[in-house]
Amino acid sequence: LTVEQMRGQTYDGASNMAGKHRGCQALVKIRQPLALYVHCGAHCINLVSQATCDSVPLIRDCLGIVQELGALFSASSNLRTSFSQISQDAGLHPKKIKPLCPTRWLVRVKAIETLLSQYGQVMESVDDIGKSKTNSATRCSGLLKQLTCGSNVLGLMMVLDILTPLEQLNRSMQSTSAT
Repeated sequence: LTVEQMRGQTYDGASNMAGKHRGCQALVKIRQPLALYVHCGAHCINLVSQATCDSVPLIRDCLGIVQELGALFSASSNLRTSFSQISQDAGLHPKKIKPLCPTRWLVRVKAIETLLSQYGQVMESVDDIGKSKTNSATRCSGLLKQLTCGSNVLGLMMVLDILTPLEQLNRSMQSTSAT
């Protein structure tokens, strides 16, 4: 596509991209005045998702638990080993518990689904490490209290109902066939 044929441009709202004087969109507009700038729809959905989830304490806290578990699983080989052993003893194939992406809210569904599908094994492994004398014991004990609270399970299921359709919309808006 040549610059002469450009009729639109879309970026996030960062000043280096969207700035009306020195941003990328302004520099493109100098070369092609018909290339109108529109704030990226996918980025807008991400911002709305973030604001919505942050405004509901239950959802915000549940996502914090997922983040904390992901960070702890990444940092603690003892926890990963315990989790793997507990899963194998139950005849299951463990899926990796990952932290949430801090900036892309609409890639969180898989992390939440992975946690919920292995909730029992996660609780058992966190309990196991919480009773040990490792550096992670205190964090695990605190997380176990959160995991045993029924409202947090409900919150995770609720957030899936919110984020799943938004994530699907986000993916479709960023597909190569979308205009």
